[in-house]
Amino acid sequence: MYKPLVSNRLILEKIESFRPYLLKLHVRLKQENLTTLMIGTLFVRESLLGWPEISYNILPEYRCQGYATEALSTFLQGWWSTDRKDKELYVHISTLDHKFLNELNNIVYHYPPGLNFVPRVQEHLIAIVQEEKTASQKVLAKVGFKVSSCC
Repeated sequence: MYKPLVSNRLILEKIESFRPYLLKLHVRLKQENLTTLMIGTLFVRESLLGWPEISYNILPEYRCQGYATEALSTFLQGWWSTDRKDKELYVHISTLDHKFLNELNNIVYHYPPGLNFVPRVQEHLIAIVQEEKTASQKVLAKVGFKVSSCC
């Protein structure tokens, strides 16, 4: 059973989801009268690159108030507090950094020719952001995401 994630101002509550989503959450703002107001959503889906991809949306009238940062921070604490250290994925080779690829060259893997996926790497979350979405880039940087260009 999934337990809602709670921060100072927000509650992240699981909603039903079907593939390609691994997880869908409502972002709810706590109200003084002990009710909540849905102000956005947060999704984790299986990306075409193999990594779990996080995306979010906050209603326009609630943006620029720290809710996205708080929701992502709360979510990430919950995500990494589960047993994910040994989670291994098959990911597209273009998404890996040069240091990892150099290490990988010393190991021989067998997979079909033309298959551009690398076997068994440690899980990371990714977020794909359009270049002009600087506010989203800042939010992701605040919660620990690193900028990478790939593909």
